[in-house]
Amino acid sequence: MSLFEMPSSVINKLEKIMRDFLWNDNKGKRKIHPIKWRALCRKKKYGGLGIKNLKMTNQSLLSKWSWRYANEDDVLWKKIVDEKYGVGDVFWTSKMPKCIYGRSVWRAIMKSNCIFLKYVRFKVNNGSLFIWSLKCPHKVGFFLWIIAHERLPTRDMMLRRRIDVPVNCLFCSATETTPHLLLHCEFTRKVWDFLSAKLKWLFAMPMDTMPALQA
Repeated sequence: MSLFEMPSSVINKLEKIMRDFLWNDNKGKRKIHPIKWRALCRKKKYGGLGIKNLKMTNQSLLSKWSWRYANEDDVLWKKIVDEKYGVGDVFWTSKMPKCIYGRSVWRAIMKSNCIFLKYVRFKVNNGSLFIWSLKCPHKVGFFLWIIAHERLPTRDMMLRRRIDVPVNCLFCSATETTPHLLLHCEFTRKVWDFLSAKLKWLFAMPMDTMPALQA
């Protein structure tokens, strides 16, 4: 249940067993089901019995693999996924499997990825800054989250992942790291200086990106 997508037919059979156990007597005699199953699956504080919704539980467990992929480094299973399907546009997700035949475990997991992205909340370091509480587009929030976890696909990170690319920044001759690209590059500093003058900001440029996010 935590690795494979459960077919609807299996879920329906299991839920029938659960309904029969709840409503039928100990002799197996069928009785009327006075309350809809959906209502029974609500949390107790909402008037239900807190019975697990099998489909949602299955999707939640599959979504946990998306979280593990985003947070676990240098583990064999992730290397196999990257080798087989490729890394996505950002390093915290893989590409969607394109196989059109048979069953793909990772394809089922990636189908639940949208659920993971819908409900996940991100925080930085000690939790003093909640990125996802910012009133900004989702892509901006994800971009900040990637920076906070030091997953921005800069050239130095690509080299650490054994991707053969030049190490120098596109805008200057320095090594392209996240702090350099976002804070200290000559081109970037011009952008920051322009924004500071335009918005009348008064602040000292930090050496690293984390203090900048927490500012």
